[in-house]
Formats: sequence, structure tokens, C-alpha cells
Amino acid sequence: MELAVLSESSADEAGLFAFVQSHVKGPLARAACPMRVRRGWPAIRDDLGPALRAIYHYTSAQCLLIVVDADGAPLDENHPNDRLTQLNEIVGRSLRINRQDRPPLRVAIGLAVPSIEAWWRAPHDPLITEAAWKARQRPGGAGYTKLSLKSQLYGTEDPSLASETAVLCNGAAAVAAAASVLAARFPYGFLPMLREIQSWDSPL
Repeated sequence: MELAVLSESSADEAGLFAFVQSHVKGPLARAACPMRVRRGWPAIRDDLGPALRAIYHYTSAQCLLIVVDADGAPLDENHPNDRLTQLNEIVGRSLRINRQDRPPLRVAIGLAVPSIEAWWRAPHDPLITEAAWKARQRPGGAGYTKLSLKSQLYGTEDPSLASETAVLCNGAAAVAAAASVLAARFPYGFLPMLREIQSWDSPL
């Protein structure tokens, strides 16, 4: 199976590819996006449509994984600023035209709340959850921030790209092993993505 990954940094993409490798049987190859995709939100949102079509028409990828950070955006499919809803709408519009000589691209979309570091830290800290983040403004809400998650995971609030890549790739197996736990703690942004990945051709 060939997989393309789009996220907010090359380190995130490498870690996410390693995560998917832990969920599929047989060889998994990585397809590179044929066009340059800018990093961060809203650049990913704005470039996603053309990038998705380029991947479908100019690579042999069967599957695509898209993950962005929630940051402080709403976690509500009915809110116009909900990032997961926006990504699903863009993917839906972009995949309306399919080639007759190949099947449709299978797409999994994840929303890391508040950032991908939360997923990688969650197996080691039961207090890191979507519910805790949503309640962070109330007493007893999340006792962590995006910066504290980054510091805990990388050992610094300002890691190098090489350091981020190494940590995310090395920790991917632990995240995969705890996938069912993460699905329960992150039901909005992680669970639907995991279900789609598990529906691909060679799930465990």
C-alpha cells in the first residue's frame, strides 16, 4: 500500500507515517506530494484542495492521511471555524472527479487537540484528553498548554526539526499500541481518523 501524508510540518508527517506503519500488515510505501505545500494552518487549509488532486492524479497513492493541530479553535462540527469540518468539506469537494482507471483515494482526517504532541504524550499521562482541553478555562480544566506538551515531549519548548522528527518517529509505536486508549480520550479528532485507517486494505 502507498500512503501520502499531509500535516503542519515534515516532522509531523514522518511521525504519522510511522504510526500508520504500526497499523497495517505488509509493506507500506510513502508517496510524496507532487506540489509544495506550505506549513501551518491556514496554509494547509488553503493548499489542501490542489495538493489532494495532485496526489490523486500524479502519484500511485491509494490512501492519504491529513492531520492538523486544533490549537484553540472550536471542537464543534456545527461551528464555521471548526478545522475538522473545514477539512472534510475541502476533501469532499476535491474528490468529486475520479479517474476511471483507478479507485478513489481513501482519506483519513485527524484533528490533534490541541496539537500532535498531545497524542504522543497521552499514553504516558491520563490527564491529557479532549475533554480536559475543552474545559481548560474552568477550575480543574487542562493543567497543560501547547508549550508544556512540547517541552515534555522534546525536552525543550524550541526543538530542532531533526529532534522533533526523531522523537515523533521513535514514539509512534507507543502511540499505535495505545490507539484504543487515545480513541476514548480524543473521540472527536482521533477516533474517526483511526477508524478510517483501520478500514484500509491491510488493517491489524
